[in-house]
Amino acid sequence: MKIYKRILILTCMSAFLTACSFSGEKGSGNAQATQDSPSSENSSQASGGLDDTAAQKNENGISQGITIDDIFSKRDLSGEYDAGESISIELSDGSISASSDTVTVDGGDITLTQEGTYIFSGSINNGRIIVDAGKSDKIQLVLNNASLTSQSSAAIYVKKADKVFVTLAEGTQNTLSNGGTFNSEGDDKIDAVIFSKDDLTLNGAGTLSIASPAGHGVESKDELRIAGGTYSLETASHGLSANDELSITGSDISINAGKEGIEATVVNIFDGNIDITAANDGINAANKNSSETNDVSINIMGGNITIDAQGDGIDANGNITVSGGNMIIMGPSDNENAPIDYDLSATISGGVVAAFGYSGEAQNFGEASSQGSILVKLDNQPNGALVQLIDSSGNALIESRIDKAFNCVVLSCPYIKAGETYTIKAGEYETQVDMTSLIYGSGYKH
Repeated sequence: MKIYKRILILTCMSAFLTACSFSGEKGSGNAQATQDSPSSENSSQASGGLDDTAAQKNENGISQGITIDDIFSKRDLSGEYDAGESISIELSDGSISASSDTVTVDGGDITLTQEGTYIFSGSINNGRIIVDAGKSDKIQLVLNNASLTSQSSAAIYVKKADKVFVTLAEGTQNTLSNGGTFNSEGDDKIDAVIFSKDDLTLNGAGTLSIASPAGHGVESKDELRIAGGTYSLETASHGLSANDELSITGSDISINAGKEGIEATVVNIFDGNIDITAANDGINAANKNSSETNDVSINIMGGNITIDAQGDGIDANGNITVSGGNMIIMGPSDNENAPIDYDLSATISGGVVAAFGYSGEAQNFGEASSQGSILVKLDNQPNGALVQLIDSSGNALIESRIDKAFNCVVLSCPYIKAGETYTIKAGEYETQVDMTSLIYGSGYKH
């Protein structure tokens, strides 16, 4: 699946720093970070076996020292299953067949009450997969060229389990959708195509398309982890949502959301290709259950991330940390929102960031950062204006061309150094920046 849709170029001194580059034409689908990151190594080392025990999280791990092993279990990362030990379920509008009488079928509803692995194939136009197991049970749902629509509820509804894995069988194409109405069930306000009241992991090596014309795409009332697979989400509300922690690694994700693209109390991105178009914020970190902000954060450790948002590009009611990856943020063409917005702190120690928007509430990374970052206000720039960050030797450290109007940019990459002078060009506009410290321009203060 091709997840890139707009034309842009972002390089970080590609002639001199090949380990930090992101370039390509949107639509080619082959843009990738070549940065050697510990997360890739950890993912490889942790992919064997089906143990579901994640490592002990670091103290204050929300904002520092997060690793893949802190977040993902081996079973999260592997996407493995034993077909011979699994229960097969064939979806059909006329009848639903299962290889075990432990599966309950009532019309289009398929209810699973026992721990195990269930493989789904076929198609149904009005049905649901319902998980209603014990609180210590782990359930794995393998989608093997499965297409399932629920006209008035979630296509996958997790009422109770310890944890549910939705695994995309390798090489398969799968579809989950809602018909345009979500009906509540008991005390549960179901509002997503995949709706889980407990921990949820999406993994595997297939493709999943999600259409949610009346609500969210994927929602977990606990934690949501995505550790493999290719996803396309078209939603009226949030694309991916979790009450607690939402973590992504090793996945290709395209989101077109009517509200936030990604929302959780804590968002961790380790790697992958993520493309977000959002009518509100691209990535939003907020605590739905508390006014406490110290535990709210967006943490970017790697990946290629492109955001086109009408609200804030990335917005944390607490903290933002960036330590790797390549990120293009196309924020709103107005002064009411910002490409980067945070309430407490934002630090950058690695990676490449080019964020575009309007200057009214624009914010830069903070003084605690160990990598240089520049925020400047420009003359108003039209769609397609080329922005360049050029060092004193004439090398273009960052180049980017986007299809939105803007009048400010935030630019950061490892070759911005204190004591150096840089030139920023945008269309016919040109200005020099003297880096008396690692941070130039603070922007809006909350």
